[in-house]
Amino acid sequence: MMWSAIKNVILWNYGRTAWQYDVLCILILAFIFLTPKSWFEGKQRQPLAVAAESSKITRLIVSAEDFSPDLDENAKLQRFRELSGNKDAEILNYRQKADKNGKTIYEIELR
Repeated sequence: MMWSAIKNVILWNYGRTAWQYDVLCILILAFIFLTPKSWFEGKQRQPLAVAAESSKITRLIVSAEDFSPDLDENAKLQRFRELSGNKDAEILNYRQKADKNGKTIYEIELR
């Protein structure tokens, strides 16, 4: 008996005039309007850092939203340091690329 009720809820086997249909709709609306906003907020994206062991170079992959190439050199250095979490980082090189989805990314090499 219990299994058939669960199966009916999952498969939505109730007609529009059934009281079960009304209860399911109310539960869905309650979930939509009573769920805290924080459940749906994305976590802050962290750049992907790949460390090369032999040369002590860190390669940082940053999306275009997180970095502007129009900044002056001091502002770029400050932004790279913020993104990498290394306050003593030194810029070796950076390149604009496209990821597999065609979005613009920046590959940054830091020491």
